Amino acid sequence: MSFEDVEAIPENDRNLVHTLIREEKDPKAVKDQLLAVLTAAKDPSSMTMAFAIYELARNPDVAAKLQEEISRVCGLSNLPTAAQIQEMTYAKCVMKETLRMYHSLYSVLGLQRRTDVWGPDAEVWKPERWLSHTAETWSFIPFNHGPRVCLGRVFGQQQVLYLLNKIKVLTAGTRLLLPWQQWN
Repeated sequence: MSFEDVEAIPENDRNLVHTLIREEKDPKAVKDQLLAVLTAAKDPSSMTMAFAIYELARNPDVAAKLQEEISRVCGLSNLPTAAQIQEMTYAKCVMKETLRMYHSLYSVLGLQRRTDVWGPDAEVWKPERWLSHTAETWSFIPFNHGPRVCLGRVFGQQQVLYLLNKIKVLTAGTRLLLPWQQWN
């Protein structure tokens, strides 16, 4: 797509790519900017997955519930569709609770573990809390809020939910063990 092609598009119909082409004009710079946007969610998503796997290993009952939901919604041999990922209520609970308990910013971590907001079990990883809990706007901010909300929020959430699905499919019938449990 050329600069002239973008100029022909009505301003209200332009997206990020169009804006980058219009502002940068250099194809390599446009590619670099797009890669920066798309890979920005890589580290937070991988951290969230690492902590989710850790908690699933510590909580086999939660892992079993997640496995049951994935089996019911997607089956164990299919790749999940976007619609199926949206159906996975319990997987979303696992993701939200992991984001609540293990945020990368210390100040947010403190906010998301406050007992006056989350109750006396605020320090406990408990995905079920999200089945009946709706967080107030500023009590749960894994992706910030308002005009500074993370642009990769939806992409990052989809990554985590997809990977939770794939990991549970790959480990179906396998019990995850923590290092100190292997010696028993």
